[in-house]
Amino acid sequence: MADPRGEKTALDVAVAAARQQELAEQPRQLALFDAAPGSTESGSPAAEPGATVASRGPGRPPGARNRRTDEAARIYMSEFGDPLRRGIAISALPILAPDVLEGLARRLACSKIEAAKWWAGIYAATMPYVHTRLAMLEVKPAGSLGGEPVPFAFSEAGEIIEIAPAEPHDS
Repeated sequence: MADPRGEKTALDVAVAAARQQELAEQPRQLALFDAAPGSTESGSPAAEPGATVASRGPGRPPGARNRRTDEAARIYMSEFGDPLRRGIAISALPILAPDVLEGLARRLACSKIEAAKWWAGIYAATMPYVHTRLAMLEVKPAGSLGGEPVPFAFSEAGEIIEIAPAEPHDS
């Protein structure tokens, strides 16, 4: 047990040393795609004479991707296609055009309202991957506490145009 003053007792040091020794004696767990020890698979460290496997401790290194997840995603996408691409194609449907919503409802075998909700859900799910969130803009109108006129306008492309600040008013 640690001393209330933050110092370790001899028992704490001995327990920590025994735990480190126990971890060092455990066999190294193979990753999903590593070859088994003693196998003759080419390219594996065990197949090369005199090669040793470096032990780096449990877990992935910081910033490393999970190979099993990446491999599963690659297999899934090669067989069924990219779900983001499909979601964007669905969200790009001109839902307000004549007969589009009715056709979608027939295809999904549901009502038009349910089809519109389904489309809106996919639209909302794909938007963060297509457009980043816009910064928050707080405008306090003149006359409110801490409020003053904010000089800005939007261009045809929807970007904010800087306008020179208004001259202070003399009352």
